[in-house]
Amino acid sequence: MIFSEATFKYLFDKYYVPLRSYASRFIYDDAENKDVVQDVFTAFWKGSKDFANEKAVKTYLFYSVRNACLNKLRKEKPTSIDYESIDLPSVEEGIIEEDVLKRIRLALSNLTNQEREVMLRSMNGISNLEIAEDIEVSVNTIKTVKKRAYQKLREQLKGIEWVLVLFS
Repeated sequence: MIFSEATFKYLFDKYYVPLRSYASRFIYDDAENKDVVQDVFTAFWKGSKDFANEKAVKTYLFYSVRNACLNKLRKEKPTSIDYESIDLPSVEEGIIEEDVLKRIRLALSNLTNQEREVMLRSMNGISNLEIAEDIEVSVNTIKTVKKRAYQKLREQLKGIEWVLVLFS
């Protein structure tokens, strides 16, 4: 895989958010996990290696973020902590999570505008009554829209339930 600026930009745009999400499972401070991911991309750009395909790049990036996070934690935390015995998120979990989130985003994008708006608000903890008041429809309309959206999402997301159960 040849790394031009366009290829690097494509990889950055595609994997920056999932890598930040993965890094946040190690380092809770947003600014710090952002720095870690940016440092990984900088090192990746400077030392671009020869990769067989995008899957190899993806795996490399997730492992690099994991190692960078662990190194940062080791430097900042007491050395008495045994990081090997702590249940840390694996690279495989991060990659699977990224794939699942991509499928969920795609499924949400396939909903109608009203269904997507209602579902996103609902996922953010907004009640049916508040949603109804915000978009000026009845609560029963919100319930109907949610029911229709849930049916569509269940159909589009068949097969990922086992992944969610595996890592819960």
